[in-house]
Amino acid sequence: MIISKITTQKKSSGRYNIYTYVKDIEEYAFSVDESILVEWQLQKGMELTDCDIEHILRADNERKAWEATIQYITKTMKTEYEIKQYLHKKDYTNEAVLAAVERAKSYGYLDDKEYANAFVRSKIAAVNKGPVVIQKELEEKGVPASYIDQAISQFTLDKQVAAAVAILQKKGKQKKNESNIAFKNRLTQTLIRKGYSHDVVQEAWPRAEIEVSEEEEKVAVASQGEKAFNKWKKKYTSTQLERKVKETLYRKGFSLSLIENYLREREQDENGEKI
Repeated sequence: MIISKITTQKKSSGRYNIYTYVKDIEEYAFSVDESILVEWQLQKGMELTDCDIEHILRADNERKAWEATIQYITKTMKTEYEIKQYLHKKDYTNEAVLAAVERAKSYGYLDDKEYANAFVRSKIAAVNKGPVVIQKELEEKGVPASYIDQAISQFTLDKQVAAAVAILQKKGKQKKNESNIAFKNRLTQTLIRKGYSHDVVQEAWPRAEIEVSEEEEKVAVASQGEKAFNKWKKKYTSTQLERKVKETLYRKGFSLSLIENYLREREQDENGEKI
């Protein structure tokens, strides 16, 4: 196979189209990067074997995979797994992908251990996610378990508790007509979802020193109670209605003593109005 001509691609000045004669007819054969063109000293009239073309295309594929890798890792650090997934999606050969990964490692552009350490440090500084969620995210990025364990060790128990306290203090505002128990359960579940253990959460609550007003809870139980009475009053007898309201308020997290006080005061008010 003899090269008939070499032209520069219109959309990419760094790549060249190679044409060859096939049965005396000029046809497009393949394209290569400028570095491959120079490395193989490709020129018009040069004869290429099938083996030559195979090696040229392999070298070009590796070159393109490397360039894609550089572009991918310039914005943020990436893991080995992420780079492999990215390149495979772009249909680079497995050989090209492995070559790009090894080259990135040799240049110090790819280091899963350092990535894990930096990732954990950033999450600690952000005061948001706990170790359970951080570990899961690193696992999803393909970081080896040994690197994850070592990196997570930076997030000491004291730091976890301090972070949980900060989250509680930031989000520790009771919703209107919310019981104290429901309020505490809601924030507890928020911390659990964020990746903090039950032990850390339990230790964080007293340190957060979040004050909950008893007067506000009395207002809340009365408000929720009236809603329940209005909802069920046409469906139940007075005795059934009171039991239904009591069950509803209890499910919402109000204590039995608070519910009983509310019902007693409500009954007294009703009796006073009747008189």
